[in-house]
Amino acid sequence: TIAFRVTVVIPLCMIVFGLIHFDDCPAEPYFPLFLIVGGASSVLKYLIGVITSIHQGDTNAQCPPQPLPAQSLITCFLCGWFITGCVWVYRIYKPNFDVEQSEQDDYCNKTVYVFAFWLITTAYIFLGLFTSCICCFSIVSVILKREY
Repeated sequence: TIAFRVTVVIPLCMIVFGLIHFDDCPAEPYFPLFLIVGGASSVLKYLIGVITSIHQGDTNAQCPPQPLPAQSLITCFLCGWFITGCVWVYRIYKPNFDVEQSEQDDYCNKTVYVFAFWLITTAYIFLGLFTSCICCFSIVSVILKREY
């Protein structure tokens, strides 16, 4: 249930926020597009995976489902799109959130910006934690394998 929520609900929220606030960020006009395309690609990748596992589950229960080349292509695209989103989000850090006190060029809707900012920042936090855990496990395994 948790995996389902993370893999589907967050991309759906990305699509919804991007569509609702499509013209609400003149500071970076492509910013809502980042949310829409990233969310739609993630949902598409998830749906392809579900359909593949259902189809392969019917034919052969012994082998785990093999990912389709389309999923790998979408994953590569999402990595590049994530980097593009990082540039767009962090480049305008911290935009003016008050439309009355801002010039037209430096305003961005606070809800959509904060959502995308923390979405990207959380991905970096998890990447850092994952990398740290892998390094710690590698060091411990090397230490425990030494013969004295």
